[in-house]
Amino acid sequence: MVDGSTTAAAKEACRIIGVPTTRWVPGILVAAKRESSYRFNAVNSWDSNATGPKQSDGHPRNCSRGVMQVIPTTFAAYHQPGTSKAIYDGVANICAAMHYVMARYGVYRDGSNLAGRVQQFDPNRRPAGY
Repeated sequence: MVDGSTTAAAKEACRIIGVPTTRWVPGILVAAKRESSYRFNAVNSWDSNATGPKQSDGHPRNCSRGVMQVIPTTFAAYHQPGTSKAIYDGVANICAAMHYVMARYGVYRDGSNLAGRVQQFDPNRRPAGY
C-alpha cells in the first residue's frame, strides 16, 4: 500500500504485528499527522538526518521518509518480515515505526503506555520527535 488511508494502513499494521488497535491506531494517527501530515511519500530533506549521497528518489540517503518519518537504517533494522521493503509503503513504514518504539522506548505490545512513553504519539502533549 503506497498510497491511501493512514487509518487503514495503521489497522493493517496492527493486524500484521498482532497487537490491538485500541491505543495504537489513535497514537499512530497523532504521530503521522505531526510527522508527515499523513503523506505516505513525505521526505524530510532539511533536518540533521538529511545527509549522505542522493538516492534514487532524489533525496540524501539518511533523510526521514514516509508517513511515520523513519530513516532508512531504522526502517531496515525494524522492518516487519512479509511487508514491502519500500520505505514509502504505509503499512511497512508504520510497522517499522511500531517495532522501533517498542524496542527503543519500551512501549508495551498492547500500546497501553504508548502516549506516556513517546510524546509524539500523545495528543495531550506538544509535538516532539521520536
